[in-house]
Amino acid sequence: MLKLRVFSPCMAMFVLTACGGPGPIRAPETAAAPAGVPDLTAQLQAAVHGPQPTDAVVTYAVFTPQPPAPHQDTKLAQVVDAAFRTPPAGLDTAARRAGPLASQLSVTAAPIDADLPLDLAVLEEQAGPLAGALAGAKGVVFVRYAGKPLPDHGQISGAGVAAVAVAQALGGVAVVDLSTFEARAPDAFAASLDAVPTLKSHVRIVPEARSETELVLRSRGMARFGRPDLEMAGFAPPVLGAAGAAYMPVLTALFEGPHAAVGATVAGVALVACQSPPEAVDHECVGMAPPK
Repeated sequence: MLKLRVFSPCMAMFVLTACGGPGPIRAPETAAAPAGVPDLTAQLQAAVHGPQPTDAVVTYAVFTPQPPAPHQDTKLAQVVDAAFRTPPAGLDTAARRAGPLASQLSVTAAPIDADLPLDLAVLEEQAGPLAGALAGAKGVVFVRYAGKPLPDHGQISGAGVAAVAVAQALGGVAVVDLSTFEARAPDAFAASLDAVPTLKSHVRIVPEARSETELVLRSRGMARFGRPDLEMAGFAPPVLGAAGAAYMPVLTALFEGPHAAVGATVAGVALVACQSPPEAVDHECVGMAPPK
């Protein structure tokens, strides 16, 4: 059965914010749980401290025409659990790729109101033809995975299956990927789940203007693969082409290689701390120097 977890403001806050604060509190040493018995201590620590640095973090927001009904989280847990036993049409491959993912998902419904810690204006700006659907929605359901990356990136496929099941059950008008801000109609989103997720299909590279003379190149979506996003800051617009040529080999190596952190060398480049504020980061971020 699906495990329901509290979707805290830190988890939902732009659901792209790395949850800051002091380091984890060390629990007393305990004996390992016997084989086949859930390790409740580990589950509690994960729930309290949020995603760990090497975790994959996937969050989809399903926008609905109605606000949540009473006890809707429990009903959606049953909907998602059933979707993994009998996947919606065309999603059996994605569900198989996810394996026993349903037990690791959190599904939380919320009304769209002033208390929702989500910048709807930004999402609507990115939504293109679906902006009106987002603006008219009355409720949103967050489908979230935070845990170890699965083979063939099953955490992405499985969270997608759950999002489609929720959208079908509630008449969802749009599914928004809160890593990349990409909004899709539920049918189009479902059609995208058949293929194995890749760097090209699931990661966006976004140039942003920090000033008239300085650009920042940043990826979005690497968190879903359990990898840090990559930032290149401090270069002038005329060298964007050269910056991109230097950036892509490092991003590809980050995607294909083991998890890397600040201080590591990837594709011959030393990784440094990002300059962006934490609220601009999906889960983790590493930086690289721009070409001279």
